[in-house]
Amino acid sequence: MIGGISAHSWAAEAAGAAAGELEVGRETYEEECQMALDPISRNMIRSYTIAVATTAAVLVVGFLVGQALRVQVPIPAAAITVLQIAGAGALLGATLGALDWRQGSWTGKTPAEQFDRWLFRALHLGGTFLLVTATAWSRVF
Repeated sequence: MIGGISAHSWAAEAAGAAAGELEVGRETYEEECQMALDPISRNMIRSYTIAVATTAAVLVVGFLVGQALRVQVPIPAAAITVLQIAGAGALLGATLGALDWRQGSWTGKTPAEQFDRWLFRALHLGGTFLLVTATAWSRVF
């Protein structure tokens, strides 16, 4: 090994450079890297878009439910506080749990990992819904 490159690949690269083929090899390498990264990039963008859209939908639905309840059902301030604390607790549990509950496998598809992702999403979206609904239900708006 020479600097992390095997002697065979180093010799092949040197022979390619001598023949003027180094740039073609580098362009091919860059194209192969880009082709390998494209599905990863698309999946990351898709996942991010879904997460943002879902959170936005929960915010809108929570606000509308809170506004409808404010008009129809009077609620004491203590109940609003309890709902806000429950929402904050769910968000905190999701955030801190995501740091500690990781089960690791190469594929990321074990039942424990799938449950972990489901639990994180449920706590995150449920906590967001409770906080927004409680805030909209109060007389803040």
